[in-house]
Amino acid sequence: MLLVKKVEGPATSRPGETLVFRAVEFNQARPSETELAQINWLIEADGQELVRRKAGASIAFTPSADLTGKAIIAMAFRNSPARHVSAVTVIQPASERVLRDGLERIRTDFQDLLAGDLDARPPHELADRTIDLRFALDDLIDSARPLPNEDDGPVEEEVLLPDEAPRLAIVVGHTNAKPGAQAVAPIEQQEYHWNLDVADRIEDAARTAGIATKVCLRDGVGIGGAYEAAAAFQPAGIIELHFNSFSNPAVRGTETLHSEDNSKSKAFAERVHGAMINALRENGGDRGIKVRRPGDRGHKNVSARPDIPSVLVEPFFGSNPAECRLAQDRVQQYAEGLVTAFRKFVEASA
Repeated sequence: MLLVKKVEGPATSRPGETLVFRAVEFNQARPSETELAQINWLIEADGQELVRRKAGASIAFTPSADLTGKAIIAMAFRNSPARHVSAVTVIQPASERVLRDGLERIRTDFQDLLAGDLDARPPHELADRTIDLRFALDDLIDSARPLPNEDDGPVEEEVLLPDEAPRLAIVVGHTNAKPGAQAVAPIEQQEYHWNLDVADRIEDAARTAGIATKVCLRDGVGIGGAYEAAAAFQPAGIIELHFNSFSNPAVRGTETLHSEDNSKSKAFAERVHGAMINALRENGGDRGIKVRRPGDRGHKNVSARPDIPSVLVEPFFGSNPAECRLAQDRVQQYAEGLVTAFRKFVEASA
C-alpha cells in the first residue's frame, strides 16, 4: 500500500492567497497515478478540522481572514493522518498591521520602563528591560519582512512513525537576517547558523529514538509565528536553541530559561538542564535554571504558548574560546542529550 513520507508547503502566507501542499516522497519509488489519486488530506488550525478529503498528490487551500495569525497544518495520508507527515504554514496579517500592532506594544513597554524613579531601580533590571525592548524590535522587523519564496520555506522530511510517537518541536533562535551572537573560533558562526546544525542533529537522534520532530524557524514570522507553527504540531514540549555571549571573554556557563505559565515547564527545564550539564560541564559553570517573568529577557519566548511546556537553552558562551572548543567537541552529545531529556520528561509525565 502506498504511504506518504514527506509533505511540502509554504512556510508563510496571507489570508486570501491560495496555498498548494504536495506529497512528494513515498514508500514506493514510482507510485502509479491510480495510487496517487487515493491520497487523502486533512488540514487543521488550532485542532479544528478545515478540510478532509481525497485530493491526490496535491491540494490547494485558500485561508480565510479568520485564520490570520494562526498556523495551519496539512497532513497527507492513505488511511489515517499523522502530524509527523505534514507541512505547517503560518497565516500572517498584512505587514502594515504587524508593524502597527508591534510598535504599539513596544511603545507601551517603553513607557512602562520609564515610569517611576529610574534611579531607584537596580541597574541589572534596567539593562534587562532595555535588552528585551531591543529584542522585541528585532522580532518585529523579522515578522514584517517580505515573505520568502515558496521554495525557500522549510521542508519537512519525515519518517514513518506511529502518530502516537512523542512529538518534540525545536525553535531555532534568531533569523538568517539577524543571526544573533557571534561565536569565536573554532565555531566561528552566529547562533542561528550553528543551531541549524544542532537542530539537524536533534532530528537525527530523535528519529533513532522513535520521536517525531518539527523544526520551526523565526524567519519571516517572528517569535509568535514560530511558536504557532510549533503548536500546530501538537508537541509534548518545545525547545528554543540559542547560545550566550558577553563582552568579557572569561564568562562561561550553561543556563536554561522557562516561565511559570505552564505547570510542566519547570520539570521539562530540569531534564533539559541536567542533560546539558552532563554533556558540557565537567569543570563547573552551571548557571542554573531561571524562571522568566514579564519584562525578563526570554519571557516572550518561553511564554508564547503557555499550553505547551517550553524552555530556552543557553548551553555555553560563544564569546569564550574555551567554551566554543568544548561545545564544538561535544555538539553531538549535546544534541543527543536534549533528545534523551525530552524522552525522560515524556515518560515521567505519562
